[in-house]
Amino acid sequence: SKIMIGSKFGRIINISSVAAKFVTNESASYHASKAGIVSITKLFAKNLGKYNINVNTIMPGFILQDRYKQKFFFKGNKKFRNAIKNAIPSNHI
Repeated sequence: SKIMIGSKFGRIINISSVAAKFVTNESASYHASKAGIVSITKLFAKNLGKYNINVNTIMPGFILQDRYKQKFFFKGNKKFRNAIKNAIPSNHI
């Protein structure tokens, strides 16, 4: 960022996940790390904005992996499944 500050221009893009805001019982460390990326992005944006450095986070949505399909489509998992579907604008998984 020293080069960006010196040139008074820059773009920083961090990659997080919707897991930063949408928490499940899976992997607390994963959710915490993704939330940390969002938080540090806000900090960088606040501190580097005066140097014309833009800082953003891309937060990809839910991706249904093969290993989770059985659990995802289980009848008793309807509340979680609906929450995921409602968080996806296209409502398509």
